[in-house]
Amino acid sequence: MLYKAKYEQRPEPSSWYSRCLRQADAHVIVAVANDSTDLAASEIPIFEKNTHGKNIHLVVVFPNGQNTPYGAENWLNARPNANIHHVRLGNRSDLERVCRAITGNARGLALAGGGCKAYAHLGVYKALKELGIEIDHIGGSSGGACIGSVLATDISPDDAIAVIKEKFVSNPKALSDYTFPLISLISGKEYERRVKAVSGIDTLIENLWIPFFAVACNVNTSSVQMLDRGLLWKAVRASSSLPAVFPPVFDDNGNFLTDGGVVNNLPVDLLRNAMQSGIIIASSFEREEPISAANVEGGVSGWKALYDTYVRKTPSNYPSITETILKACWVASVQHAQKMAAEADIFIASKRLGTGQLEWTAIDRMIEAGYAATMEQADAILLRVNQRSKSAF
Repeated sequence: MLYKAKYEQRPEPSSWYSRCLRQADAHVIVAVANDSTDLAASEIPIFEKNTHGKNIHLVVVFPNGQNTPYGAENWLNARPNANIHHVRLGNRSDLERVCRAITGNARGLALAGGGCKAYAHLGVYKALKELGIEIDHIGGSSGGACIGSVLATDISPDDAIAVIKEKFVSNPKALSDYTFPLISLISGKEYERRVKAVSGIDTLIENLWIPFFAVACNVNTSSVQMLDRGLLWKAVRASSSLPAVFPPVFDDNGNFLTDGGVVNNLPVDLLRNAMQSGIIIASSFEREEPISAANVEGGVSGWKALYDTYVRKTPSNYPSITETILKACWVASVQHAQKMAAEADIFIASKRLGTGQLEWTAIDRMIEAGYAATMEQADAILLRVNQRSKSAF
């Protein structure tokens, strides 16, 4: 049942207005983007009676053709617990996204980390779009956060692929700006520059068309940190800062943040909590064959490995320090990721990749793998999504 609550200026809300607030399972507040963001008198009773903010939806309407949302930080400062939705006037896709969120029928996409294997998420997204499945909320960890931040701008799959290729694949050696390893192996300067080029220097997470969050490991508190507000580039940078490989990121409270894959590499649980209700599609391609290497008993000479690789042109059979750190860091989150995969409504993965986690130029192969893995279960995915849509009404 839809209650239309009309607020009248009086010392106390009318009996009808009070009844609407009392009976409603969800509250929808509609505002025009350039209106005052101050809390209106009609909103005060809503937040007084619903302090946890669940099922309070703030819909901010922009002109048709608006490129990027703005002002969400001001709206949320006055309504910190509301779920904000950005809508372009006349844009059917935006309106349908809001309707699914309000009715508990939202579709979330959880993206795992995995080095270059996160590129496979682009293929998954492309396949989902071709199947007519729109995504309403995105959560990502590590490489999944990087890809998810691009998808959350609501660009087409082909445009997303073009952006990633241009900024991260065209010159992969630029991401290997090694430094004296006192703080980290890589300075992170070039990577940060590229993340800013993709995300924008001033873009805020709350000013994305599709709600998004990144996962980081808070070393100070030994906990998972969900980054759903603030600078987008900083959240992506923190979520993908592999310990000892990239320098850590510090948030505004001085917390020491590193790669989210260390503690939660597939954030199905966080996404479900953020959405409150709906269907979760999880994408994870981090599995690979174990590293086979020469026996290092008695020690190994890094100088010899360097000589063999670059002078003799016979690559060393030892795992690189980056590979070792990458795999060791994610060991702790493997069981959690398996649990998250089981809890997802739809789980998309592939073991037929044949690619290591650091083969950054293998993007086309990764995209094809993600696309194929999704299309292989297209019928099951459509059935599950349609069943959820019917049960929501």
